[in-house]
Amino acid sequence: MRQENIPQELAQRKQWVVWRYEERDGKRTKVPYRTRGGAKADPSRPATWGTLEQALAAAPHFDGIGFVVSDADPYCGIDIDHCIDEHGALAPEASGIVGRLGSYTEITPSGHGVRVWVRAALPPGRRRRGT
Repeated sequence: MRQENIPQELAQRKQWVVWRYEERDGKRTKVPYRTRGGAKADPSRPATWGTLEQALAAAPHFDGIGFVVSDADPYCGIDIDHCIDEHGALAPEASGIVGRLGSYTEITPSGHGVRVWVRAALPPGRRRRGT
């Protein structure tokens, strides 16, 4: 993630963590860590989050940085999985969605999907769709 691409609106919030891939229940998963001190971060505890600058400084020791979405902010991340082919081309359906949303979009760590950040409130209930 390049700092100059991150919208200032997200960059200025103290909602950043670093993460590392770890094996959990036989699956590879991204585990969040605090930006200072190396302890695990808790996505439900703002005291364990840091600034973007702190995350970028810690990033060389981890696999990536991430923005923590909370109920106290107006942001949602919309993931579109398996939409980038082996040549780096975005599938037409995904391209249409990204275009209609017209917001900051990044390639996910897998390299095969995108995440679009929007200002929105999620409806109550289950948040993940699909597999």
